[in-house]
Amino acid sequence: MRTIIIVFITALCWLTGHTQHKDTVLWAFPITDYSVKLNDSTTIVQVVLPANLHFTAGRQLGLLRGIYRNNSEDTGRKGWGKCQLIKGVYNYFAIHADAGKNPRKDDLVYTFIAAPANSYQSPLFYCAGHNITFVSVTDTAFYKPRYFFAKRTQQQDENILDKMLEDIQYTGRYFLANDSSMNKLIEEGAFKGGHILNEMVTAKKESLVQFLRYVAARSVKYAGNTWKVSETYATWVISGAPTVVEE
Repeated sequence: MRTIIIVFITALCWLTGHTQHKDTVLWAFPITDYSVKLNDSTTIVQVVLPANLHFTAGRQLGLLRGIYRNNSEDTGRKGWGKCQLIKGVYNYFAIHADAGKNPRKDDLVYTFIAAPANSYQSPLFYCAGHNITFVSVTDTAFYKPRYFFAKRTQQQDENILDKMLEDIQYTGRYFLANDSSMNKLIEEGAFKGGHILNEMVTAKKESLVQFLRYVAARSVKYAGNTWKVSETYATWVISGAPTVVEE
């Protein structure tokens, strides 16, 4: 059993950047503020599931990771454990914490779940799998991660991408008109030689998709948090618009 757990944890550590495997998907669930410390190394934490999703007590293994908070990097592995008790939508994991890594509210339990059958899986799906939420410049959420537990169509995700693109373009136009000093020269990457606000105004869906793929694949900083898509996209562009190679 110990060997199986070690293999599982190793796989989870690698798969946090590779979220799909056959009929299962690796998904991150935030823990609540409920916790009970059993001893120096084990803490019970709580995960709330949507009504259409179920774990199996005694079998569901998970890896606990921290999230990025207030410019503080706390994103490493914190421990691992198993779901020991289920009461309705409330699921309780006994987490064996690494030394000095106490669980905190909104840390993420990564575990495998069944992939939604015959569902379209865009880069938004993989961002949601890390509990990443994007919002507009006025803080309106474009989606909630739980939306992606149900079967989705390509058109649903395309509609979200269109709204995100409109928000990026609107934000670029607004600051060009009201604070053009922000229109910084881009010194590296695919947009080198352009200016950041101009590139936002003329942003294309293809670039937005590349950005989302990057966020999903390099999720450590982004996981478990809510981000303004215009600001995060602009940071990606001015940082050289790094991309990932699809497997």
